Amino acid sequence: MLITNRSIITTAPATNETRLQSLNGASNGATAYLNGNPISTTFNNGTATAGSARFWVGAEGTSANQFANADIAEIVIYNTTQTAGRPQIESYLSLKYGITKSGNYIASNGTTNYWNAATNAGYLNNITGIGKDDGSALYQKQSMSVNPGQQILIGLTGMANTNASNSGTLADQQFLVVGIMVWQKPLRLQSVVFRVLIPVSLLYGKFKIRLR
Repeated sequence: MLITNRSIITTAPATNETRLQSLNGASNGATAYLNGNPISTTFNNGTATAGSARFWVGAEGTSANQFANADIAEIVIYNTTQTAGRPQIESYLSLKYGITKSGNYIASNGTTNYWNAATNAGYLNNITGIGKDDGSALYQKQSMSVNPGQQILIGLTGMANTNASNSGTLADQQFLVVGIMVWQKPLRLQSVVFRVLIPVSLLYGKFKIRLR
C-alpha cells in the first residue's frame, strides 16, 4: 500500500484468498488493516514528499514484476483520514462481499450496530448477511461467505441469479447477519422465516443469527 512515495507492507495473500485491505492515515503516519485487524504501521522508504509520486492501484511503478495478479472488486478513497468512519466503510464492504471482518458491523449512520462481536463471541466465523443501508447505498438481498468450504446461503424469498434480480425487499437499516461456530454435518437445505418479515433460505448447521 502506497502513500505518496512511502509504503506499508501487508501480509502476502494466499492463493485464491479474498481479503479486505484498508489504509488509514497520512504520509507521516498510517495504519494498514486486514479484514478489520491492524497489521502494520511501519513505513518503508524515507521522508515523504506530498504529491511527488503517483497513486498506484494493483501495481507499484511500471516494473513488469510489480503488478498484482488479482481481481479488485471495489475501491473506496477519501481525501481525509477516516479514523471514526473506518468501521462503517469496512462493514459496508464486508457485508456486500461476504468477507468476515474483525469487530462490530456498523451501519453508515455510525450508531446502528447490526453485528456485535462481543455479544456474538464464539460465532465469529464465516460471517455473512443481507441488509439495506441507504446511507451507503448498500442493498444486499442475497449472500454467502466467500470463505472456502460449504457455506450458508441467505436470500430474500430464495436465491436469484444475481443480487439485483432478487425480487425481495428490505427497509432501510434492516439487516439479517449469520455467524458460524462449528459445522454440524451432514448439511441439509432448510427454509426459515424470521418474524414473518424476511423469508430466507439457508443451509442447516450450528450458527447464530442476528436480526435487526
